[in-house]
Amino acid sequence: TIHTELCLKDLDTAQKRLDRATKQSKGGDAKEKAAVPLCERLVKHLDQGKPARSLELGSDVERVFGTHRYTVFWFASVVSAGLAQLAVAALTNAPPNPTVGASGGVFGLLLAFGVLFPDRIIILLIPPIPMKARTFVIVFGVLELVLGLYGRSGIAHFAHLGGMLGGFLMIRYWRGR
Repeated sequence: TIHTELCLKDLDTAQKRLDRATKQSKGGDAKEKAAVPLCERLVKHLDQGKPARSLELGSDVERVFGTHRYTVFWFASVVSAGLAQLAVAALTNAPPNPTVGASGGVFGLLLAFGVLFPDRIIILLIPPIPMKARTFVIVFGVLELVLGLYGRSGIAHFAHLGGMLGGFLMIRYWRGR
């Protein structure tokens, strides 16, 4: 059928691209090194008789953790973010405000990305500065700490740090099992 012929042609093209990316990544090409895992997934997907357009790219962190652990991780980061913000409020004698910590979940995922893919290059939008994911996470963590200690913006910076801490503790817990 035409479907089979198209899948076979896509498979041939993807395999050639994978071979080229693998060869060039061994020569030190960072972009090609990043392309290898995607090409491998595409080749495997096509080899199963599925069309290229049905390949889901999704979140790298979710792909590593799996959907269930990803959800548990997110909620652990959110809860730890809320608890961290409430703890800081109690320590500073600030009135406790209703706290959810959803942005702390984002910071937990940011930390997970930096831990799982430390050498992946991230480019900031403004200013467009490329840096490794590990560096990006450290910079954001330090920035949140400084802004939490010295800023007066009304942003829950310690919730962000709490989300990162909760995410770090979940990763440590899972690696210990």
